Amino acid sequence: MFHKISLRVIASGFTCSLVLLIVVMVATINQFVTFNAHMQWVSHTKNVLRAMDDVENALRDAVLAGREYLMTGSIDARQSFESAMAAQQVHLGRVRHLLSDNATQLQGLEAFQADLARRAQIWRQLVQSHDHQAGDPTAGMRHMTLMELNTRLAKLKYLEYDQLDLRIRHSILRAANTEYLVVMGGLIGGTVILIAFVILWGQIVQRIEAESALQHANEALENHVRQRTDELAFANQLLRQEIDEHLATQRQIEELNTSLEARVAERTHQLAAANKELESFSYSVSHDLRAPLRAVAGYSQMLLDHMKDRMDDEDRRLIGVIVSSGQRMGNLIDDLLTFSRLGRTTLSKNWVDMSLLVNDVVTELLQSHEGALPEIQIEPLPEAAGDRALLKQVWANLLSNAIKFSSQQRQAQIVVKSRETGDEMVYEVIDNGAGFDMRYVDKLFGVFQRLHQQHEFPGTGVGLAIVQRVIIRHGGRVLAQGETGKGACFGFTLPKEHIDEQLHAG
Repeated sequence: MFHKISLRVIASGFTCSLVLLIVVMVATINQFVTFNAHMQWVSHTKNVLRAMDDVENALRDAVLAGREYLMTGSIDARQSFESAMAAQQVHLGRVRHLLSDNATQLQGLEAFQADLARRAQIWRQLVQSHDHQAGDPTAGMRHMTLMELNTRLAKLKYLEYDQLDLRIRHSILRAANTEYLVVMGGLIGGTVILIAFVILWGQIVQRIEAESALQHANEALENHVRQRTDELAFANQLLRQEIDEHLATQRQIEELNTSLEARVAERTHQLAAANKELESFSYSVSHDLRAPLRAVAGYSQMLLDHMKDRMDDEDRRLIGVIVSSGQRMGNLIDDLLTFSRLGRTTLSKNWVDMSLLVNDVVTELLQSHEGALPEIQIEPLPEAAGDRALLKQVWANLLSNAIKFSSQQRQAQIVVKSRETGDEMVYEVIDNGAGFDMRYVDKLFGVFQRLHQQHEFPGTGVGLAIVQRVIIRHGGRVLAQGETGKGACFGFTLPKEHIDEQLHAG
């Protein structure tokens, strides 16, 4: 009977010892799995933060390059701006890939991308406006900033840190539960083994060895816990170091912004001085050059009238050349003054009835037109928000050019129409006149750029440059398409969102 009880006790002790060993092994494996998972999340978080830093660095590079381009017009700065904008899209895609398992972070990332898209559109409009030398660098510098984007990006980083902290706490809690399980298993197993060794004196040595093995296991577990704690402390130190580096970088950015603001103030002062010099030049052109030209033209005409009977045909032709050249020079000065004033004229935006405006312009042009009248077809044109006087000048230049360059056709035909494309309204003037070679389309809107000789089609070469400056100030762009001998199509666009804002305000 005692032998059976002993066997049962031995079997129970062996079973409990085996269970205890399995519990310890499972707990140890669980510790390793937990630690490995934690280190993977630490590595994942660091990758996310690095990708966010890459996005921030690319955006900072784009802003710095864009500001430099607005201030200096450097081609290298323009290329750096485009490269940085492309790089930030690549880094942003990497961030999205890393956050694909985190719905909360993805929502924050989508909000950041929406703000970034709007800001990038503003930056590109500023850079494109500067490409055409129509933007205001001072106003553009105020919009070329990362303040709101940095705030959103910082929130995403803080959320990532919170996620890492929560996972660390969960890992520590699981480790504590495992340790509790090991301790409880050890106590139960030790109790059963102690009872078995009390009954069976012959198993004392085995009990001592089991206790020694249990002690070694506990020491190994404690060493493992200490090692894991040290590794966590090291990981926290690395994170703190990265935060300190980020703060140092942010301070450098603030110092750079302060320096840039000082440079902007200095450049603003220089621009003000340049504007004053330009006004002085305009006054000189208006008063000092016009008087001699009027004198040349007037006295030449008087000489022609007085000496007409004593001059031969060649003399009269030469005097006529002097008179017409003086008049053409006067017209050129007037166009140049108009072109220079456009950059300083304040826009007065109101609703403009485009159909009524075009009809008024056509009536004025046809009243002063000599020769056969062209056939002009005006389709219904939608209203637009803009400066009526400046838009009238745009229509006058486009329509007068169409009439002039189609005047040599047997039946001149001109069509005025509009169309809608996306977020723009397009207005076009189409003629069947001389046309032009599309290889030289980039020269059409420059000052003094002409594709025809003066004796073929007279003009100063400033009209289309005035059109471009007015339309760019309205936030639109100019269009040109043609073919030599088959006519041309000139037009311009106005942003539709400006019109929608006016409607909402009305």
